[in-house]
Amino acid sequence: MTIELKNVTFCSNRAVLSNGEQQQELNFTEAKLLEILLSKVNETVLKETLKEFAWQHTVVTDSSLTKSIAKLRKALVFFFRG
Repeated sequence: MTIELKNVTFCSNRAVLSNGEQQQELNFTEAKLLEILLSKVNETVLKETLKEFAWQHTVVTDSSLTKSIAKLRKALVFFFRG
């Protein structure tokens, strides 16, 4: 699946954010988190829903989710700085 975010393309199959000139690779979990968040724009997504989608059949702590969201934010800031 490919999604356009302003001037940035997110390719979920390749787990890559790109603006045509530069790209940021995401790990599997970060890509899954971004995929579900983009599929539910303007909706509240529960922590448990995020965990189930990104870490299927694995018990995950809130700390792991927080760390993955922080890494995802860092990748997004690369393209969407202020």
